[in-house]
Amino acid sequence: PEFKKVYDDISASAKTQRDRIPVSSLTFDLDQFPKEDWLPTWNAWGNKIYHTGEALRLNARDYAFHGNKEAGIYAKDVLLKLASWPNWTHPWQTNRGRYSEHRTGSWSHRVAEAYDLIYDLMSPEERTIIRKAIMANIVESAHRHYVYNDDITAATSNWLAMVLGGSLMNMTAMYADGPETENMEPYFTGALLKYYKFINRVTDSKGGAWGEGYGYNSYSFSNMSYSIPSLDNVFNIDLTEPLVGSYNEFIWAGLIKDKLWFDYGDSKGEMGPATFWAFLLDK
Repeated sequence: PEFKKVYDDISASAKTQRDRIPVSSLTFDLDQFPKEDWLPTWNAWGNKIYHTGEALRLNARDYAFHGNKEAGIYAKDVLLKLASWPNWTHPWQTNRGRYSEHRTGSWSHRVAEAYDLIYDLMSPEERTIIRKAIMANIVESAHRHYVYNDDITAATSNWLAMVLGGSLMNMTAMYADGPETENMEPYFTGALLKYYKFINRVTDSKGGAWGEGYGYNSYSFSNMSYSIPSLDNVFNIDLTEPLVGSYNEFIWAGLIKDKLWFDYGDSKGEMGPATFWAFLLDK
């Protein structure tokens, strides 16, 4: 009973998202975006594709928890529409060998969740179409950019939590669903090694600290709380050891009773609820 509001809100929010983002509104025109001076089109590009993240997640959950077939088919149709696009990348990025950024990664976790939860609503042909699009636009793009080209060489940026975590979560969702996902090398090992390198370098597990501050910790964990359990669930790969004590810094480096942390850079000092750490409780 104490979770009834959460349960009911899934359906209400899913309906809101369906009304706000009809499938017919998803039209490909990324090739019309500028190859130079991309910053003015940054939000417009994101609103072409990344705004579907919560629509996918909530409608897939509405189907999974409430059995709402309309919501499930909507999520499937969004994935199929996006899978029909030639690519998901801004031309400015493509021309520079850059195929994803933190928003791509955060959004890709929602794609993995939707694919997994509505799996039984898709025909074998539809599953193949969607898997091929995910492999090309999420998995292979992350590999070319952050593994093969070794972008973020120091491996200390939260972008890796989003991009590589999202790639790995999609691979766990699709593993062995078809011949093209029976063997996902070198993508799986490449992403996993870079991801684990990031986890070890951004944390100080002995003293307990997180290299990018509370705001980026929260943003990273908002996605890692999905990708890391998915790896444990499917492949029995547990990456949590370096993370377990990383919250300690926020206790001694701040005014904990006032919910303030001595921030630096652009990581805000206000400490909100640490709900994204919940997946570590049983560790």
